[in-house]
Amino acid sequence: MKIWEVLKAENLGKRYGVKLYGIEQEVTVGYDGSSDYLTIKKETYPFYPLKSFYLEAILALEFEEAKYRKLEFYYGSISDFVYLLLQHKEKGELVYADFNGHRFYSDTVTMDGAYKEITGKTKAEFDYMIKEQEDAWEEQKKEHETSIPKKTKYWREKARGIIKEDKLDHWDEIVPIRLKDLYQGMELGCCLDLAVLLKEGAFEEAKEMLNNQGHSGMSYGLVCAMLKEFVDNGEEFLEFIGR
Repeated sequence: MKIWEVLKAENLGKRYGVKLYGIEQEVTVGYDGSSDYLTIKKETYPFYPLKSFYLEAILALEFEEAKYRKLEFYYGSISDFVYLLLQHKEKGELVYADFNGHRFYSDTVTMDGAYKEITGKTKAEFDYMIKEQEDAWEEQKKEHETSIPKKTKYWREKARGIIKEDKLDHWDEIVPIRLKDLYQGMELGCCLDLAVLLKEGAFEEAKEMLNNQGHSGMSYGLVCAMLKEFVDNGEEFLEFIGR
């Protein structure tokens, strides 16, 4: 359907799907600011003045009358998403919405169908998987907390001969703190492994190792700060990698 077929008084208020600026959008036929001329309007903007398009582009646009109204879903779980669509179904409203690249419609969506398409599992299977993961994490967390005294001794001893002698007391102080933190002491081993290479002057190898240690932005910054604090040429290495 072309623009001249859309901009008619009998189409006032009707919704159409169209690709604008390369993006699929939903527009409504309505009056421009003067209430004299019909134009295509979008919810987030007052209207699209036709003069904002080149004539050739306007004539090339293809419109399709929309059976469903687009619904924006910004955040929440899959269940929240499905319940929202089902609420519109109960009201007899035809809407659609996208969740992580998957599109669902209010008149056909089901809870298990949405979970299956998005996760590959039914809701019950997905909930069971999450419960297993949470239980495993809690078990691992308890085991780690029980092992902190033993790990504290290990990391304190391992640092001898690797980090600055005058920083050993500080190292001993932070070890249990790091073990109780989010990364459970992962950064202690990362720091010492890098320190061994830096003592040999192997900056390129240390750079590669640092990049391959699987850091988040936070843990990367933490390891860099530890290198600066505890390793003789740590600050020089940070300059080498542009930190």
